[in-house]
Amino acid sequence: MEVNKEGGSITRPPLLDGKNYPYWKAKMIAFLKSVDTKTWKAVLTGWNPLTQAAAEGGRRVVTEEKDWTLAEVELALGNSKALNSIFNAVDLGVFKMISKCSVAKKAWEILQTAYEGTVKVRMSRLQQLTTKWETAKMEEDETITSYITRINDMTNEGFALGEPMSNEKQVRKVMRSLPRRFESKITAIEEAHDLTDMRLDDLIENLTTYEIKFDSTEMDKKKGVALNVSCKEGDEEDLKETMSLLAKIFNKTMKRFNKKPYSAGDSSSGNDRSFGSWNKNNKTVG
Repeated sequence: MEVNKEGGSITRPPLLDGKNYPYWKAKMIAFLKSVDTKTWKAVLTGWNPLTQAAAEGGRRVVTEEKDWTLAEVELALGNSKALNSIFNAVDLGVFKMISKCSVAKKAWEILQTAYEGTVKVRMSRLQQLTTKWETAKMEEDETITSYITRINDMTNEGFALGEPMSNEKQVRKVMRSLPRRFESKITAIEEAHDLTDMRLDDLIENLTTYEIKFDSTEMDKKKGVALNVSCKEGDEEDLKETMSLLAKIFNKTMKRFNKKPYSAGDSSSGNDRSFGSWNKNNKTVG
């Protein structure tokens, strides 16, 4: 039976399959916060089993749960909820990495290191992402939807690496990386809106609407050109048919007088059939 990787409801966490960590992390943080504040706090600050000094030797031993205070029970419950959520939010292959964890913060950090790397590795990946972000441009044959998907992928990757990108940064990036066909629209947006306050969703809606109208106009132009070419080809065919018809009419007319088509130069004596023949006295021979 296939597992629903999209979560499906607010009571079921998203699934980490080893390939979707940037998306999973963003969704998982939202899910843990929705459980309650203590659950997400357990991931941030951690939780340690309560201990107390042993009667002998000064060693510290784990306090039995029956001796916990109400506040201590609440903290332990927060850790249990967080750990349970994380366990149920990973597939079997990923679960093997954290199966022995009893503290939610530890399980979270193991996954973070596995998919984001150490601090040094994370900084290297951030540098690569920054270069990718700065050089990204929308291709001439690319749609707004496709390009925004690429931008969102980089945004989510940055968030997972601890470098969230502001809405303004995303808006300005899209505006300066569009192809030439959007120049007039970019100018209109810059004149009508303050980019520091403009939402990315509003920008996408504006650009998508313009793209649809632009594509429709270009399609009409292409249809007009095709129609003109078709008409010219049709005119040539009509001319050929007309010339052929005139030739047939001419030949039939000549046959009526000469019983065969008139041929230039066919004027020898005895074969002169050009609308009658002339005798020596310049009289027409009937």
